[in-house]
Amino acid sequence: MAVMPEMTLYSGPTSVNVVEEVELEKHLSILLDKFDSYASFKQTLYPHFPLVQSFRDRGYHVKRRRTYQIHTEQSEEELLARIKKKRRNCVRRGLRTYDIVKNEHIEEQVRIVFDTLKRKGINPNYNEKLLRDLMEMAIQRDQGQILTAVSEDRSVVASIFLVWDESVMYYLLGGYTELDTSSFATSSLIWTAILHAKQKGLVFDFEGSMIESIAAFFRSFGAMEVPYYTVEKVNSLPLRILKRIKRIYESK
Repeated sequence: MAVMPEMTLYSGPTSVNVVEEVELEKHLSILLDKFDSYASFKQTLYPHFPLVQSFRDRGYHVKRRRTYQIHTEQSEEELLARIKKKRRNCVRRGLRTYDIVKNEHIEEQVRIVFDTLKRKGINPNYNEKLLRDLMEMAIQRDQGQILTAVSEDRSVVASIFLVWDESVMYYLLGGYTELDTSSFATSSLIWTAILHAKQKGLVFDFEGSMIESIAAFFRSFGAMEVPYYTVEKVNSLPLRILKRIKRIYESK
């Protein structure tokens, strides 16, 4: 079975030094032949991947999803002006109320994330060790950063974790403590993260959500919707039967 690594949003396919779409399609066809040897194959394609139809033509189930991105080539004033007025006020109040600091206390961030998930009744598909290891590795490689909003008495109010590659900075996850009675802290953290992305010349990616309330929060920062696709094909008959049974069970 071929599956995505945990906590990975996108994963290729990537072809080095291939520019022409016709040539890329030939490479993809060879890959798809190999993928048929797997009992099950599932992958989330990068946004703007041009050959989604090739997966459909080969019998893959293709699901459209959405993320939200901000291109940071504009000036800071222009980026701020794109934010909706209500959210812009939250950002400004957050910056006046809290200090935004870089934080390398990984254990504290992990605790905040899992405490937040518990309060929301969400059971994540990753564990504390995986998150801890991911944070440590990203920070060591200078490809990750924890940003924390702290109150006047230096108590942590909210925190977010960012990772980035050569072109995109991702808002991977965040959390808040019971001291956060508004969205001011998180709003100011995300605005600071957008400015960090700008300084590095990177696109800022919210990592999307199909939940409308969360999507609306992302859009309030002036982010534009960008589609991406998950492709899946089950070649094993026993697995297809099991997946069908699971869907029937979950629909009850």
